[in-house]
Amino acid sequence: MITEEAQKRLLDHIAAMRSKGRTVTQGLVPPGLFVPPTLIEIGSIAELPGEVFGPVMHVLSYPRDGLERVLREANATGFGLTFGVHSRIDETIDRATTLSRAGNQYVNRTVIGAVVGVQPFGGHGLSGTGPKAGGPLYMRRLLSACPPLHPEIVLRDELRGPVGERNSYWLRPKGTILCIASNPADLSLQLQAVSATGNVATQDVDNPVIAAALFAGSRDELMPLSCLLAERDGPIVPLHLAPYRPEALLDEVSLSVNTAAAGGNASLMTIG
Repeated sequence: MITEEAQKRLLDHIAAMRSKGRTVTQGLVPPGLFVPPTLIEIGSIAELPGEVFGPVMHVLSYPRDGLERVLREANATGFGLTFGVHSRIDETIDRATTLSRAGNQYVNRTVIGAVVGVQPFGGHGLSGTGPKAGGPLYMRRLLSACPPLHPEIVLRDELRGPVGERNSYWLRPKGTILCIASNPADLSLQLQAVSATGNVATQDVDNPVIAAALFAGSRDELMPLSCLLAERDGPIVPLHLAPYRPEALLDEVSLSVNTAAAGGNASLMTIG
């Protein structure tokens, strides 16, 4: 680990899980600032105190019909960087990748090793609120004024990659967008932006599933709203002022599928 504090944080977590009666399996403990590779069997995702960053894997068993519940619990943590699923059943794969809010998703392969230009990298919520590195929206964030979002970017796009792997990229609505405006004209612009990107608008600041917020008003009104959103538990809620860029209301998703694991790459059969 990088510091003694980081090491202690992990060791304290492992000790706490062991004290709760959870089964903990570890490798040898090397000297120095190391934490041994550790497996911890847990009963629910809610047992995790937050991000446990280190060589610690939490293992959760669940019935097949509990897949959607587990994914909702994972989404509720607020983290959304990477997600992986192993299955040969297309229905299971589609259901899992659709429900997951992670920015980078992997099927029948490891969940690391994103390649620039093949798997644009970046997450959502507590795992990132900006554009994906290596994605088509990155340069737009660096411009003071942007041209209209090209419609081809909004559609699902197949990315070039190595043989035996299928990579795709698409944008999907964030979900529920908070709209706060001092006058009806500004509110109308916000509602148009929300509708155009396939999201759902709300004016309830206490709505528990707000994914982003649009604001138009005075600075005196803006500061309390910013503090209120910052104090919320769970994912970070980005706050946007006019002009509202459509990509701010969309989540980028990169999906990498190991086609060889599902019985081979069908495209190879057409060669020659």
